[in-house]
Amino acid sequence: MAVGAGWLLVMVACTTSYVSGEGSTWENSPRRAKPEDAFIKVVERSEITRPYKPIGVVQAIAPRWEKGPSDDQMLAELKKEARKLGGDAITDLVKDPGIKPVWWGPLPFYASRLSEVRWAGLVIVWLD
Repeated sequence: MAVGAGWLLVMVACTTSYVSGEGSTWENSPRRAKPEDAFIKVVERSEITRPYKPIGVVQAIAPRWEKGPSDDQMLAELKKEARKLGGDAITDLVKDPGIKPVWWGPLPFYASRLSEVRWAGLVIVWLD
């Protein structure tokens, strides 16, 4: 019986996508985090019509398994991290950039490894 339960645990672990996230800000005084249900918009920089200020970078990281994480899982993690930084929106979304660094202001986003999927985005706040 214990062997069967062990195999079930291994099978579930191998079929579930695990996505983690992290965020970093370059502001001197961190902002208050947004509520978990706060709306975070993902927008192309060319579509922004309001004044804004970049406050940091977020990234979502997941193992590169056969199925891998869904786009929805990766976006949900980016939004969760943006809320922690007190952001209003994410722009300049980079999906798994490969091996080259991407620069946003003073902080680089370092590239994915072959064993990982990484997405990143620039967190902004509206100034109006």
